[in-house]
Amino acid sequence: GGEARLDEMLADVATIYRSSQHLASLVDDILDLSQIEAERLPLVKELVDLEEDVVHEAAEIVRPLAERKGLRLDLKLDGGVPDLLIDQIRLRQVVLNLLTNAIRVTEQGLVCVETVLEEERVVIRVEDTGPGISEADMVRVFKAFEQLPTSDQKNKKGSGLGLSISKQLVELHGGQIWAESQVGMGTTVSFSLPLPGRAPLVTETVEVPRRESSSQGHEAHVLVVHSDPLAVRTLGRYLEGYRVVGLPVEVDIEALLEELHPRAIITTPDAE
Repeated sequence: GGEARLDEMLADVATIYRSSQHLASLVDDILDLSQIEAERLPLVKELVDLEEDVVHEAAEIVRPLAERKGLRLDLKLDGGVPDLLIDQIRLRQVVLNLLTNAIRVTEQGLVCVETVLEEERVVIRVEDTGPGISEADMVRVFKAFEQLPTSDQKNKKGSGLGLSISKQLVELHGGQIWAESQVGMGTTVSFSLPLPGRAPLVTETVEVPRRESSSQGHEAHVLVVHSDPLAVRTLGRYLEGYRVVGLPVEVDIEALLEELHPRAIITTPDAE
């Protein structure tokens, strides 16, 4: 009895600690929400195990929410996804947004998050057994401040920003996001990320006029090689007219140079 209770308490503490770590990393990002439309949102890219450090971590953070509603939370991980050069915090936030949305609208059944390795991309799917979305409402799904009606009004919480922000964070990584649904049959929201060595999809991340940033019409990038992600994110807020992409010192930057063609590289003596 006592040992079992202690194990439960330790599990609760571990969940609180995991969640607090993630929340602490997002507090600083509140300032970045306005930067999405300003086209200056910085990315801090690292070689990341997508399944373990993004999908699995996000699922464990929201698992207590699912259990509280009596829902089953399933993970179906491909297992063969290579490490990706991505912003772990931002993509974990995307998965968290999709999972919390799914849990919020689902009253019974399950929520499932799945990874599927394809030839040129990896696809992450979040499926629920909720009420589904009508064809008329589907066009509003990824618009900012849009909240779709639910049958249970107590579930109508949040800002309506989650999917809009998720769309832009995915597109900043060269990916795509989409939703499939049928009323009464649940909803599946999926996003894709290009695999290493594949050219990322060029997309417009915001519906605002783009700056004249280069003669080729692409964004002007600045690559920051630095060991402190906070320094990269802070710098990104103050460099007008450039998209800042940060890399830790130990990551080989050659592939990213070919992809971004940065206007400048900022580094520190210890990174040479």
